[in-house]
Amino acid sequence: PTPRMVTSKTAWWCRTSTVLVVIATTATALSMSRADRIRFLLKGIETGDPASASVVDEAKYVQHNPHTREGAEGLAALFARIAQSNPRVHVVRAFEDGDFVFAHTE
Repeated sequence: PTPRMVTSKTAWWCRTSTVLVVIATTATALSMSRADRIRFLLKGIETGDPASASVVDEAKYVQHNPHTREGAEGLAALFARIAQSNPRVHVVRAFEDGDFVFAHTE
């Protein structure tokens, strides 16, 4: 398959920031729809569940936070730190358009 068929480019918008994440195509991730993958990833911010970072394609993901390690391991550690502040992530809606998935959160 072409790379376009293998990877999903996913974006979500939070109140003040826009973040672009490339979603992985692992066997676990492929068993979920793209919208479910972004919901799972976003819920990881709230729960600190390290498994939520598994949906990120480490080959394409670039971590821009200088205080966070690269890859899913670094993202999982970031989510664990954030979860300690008891954030709430409510996905209002998520929809797909080809390779793109958008999630509206409160």
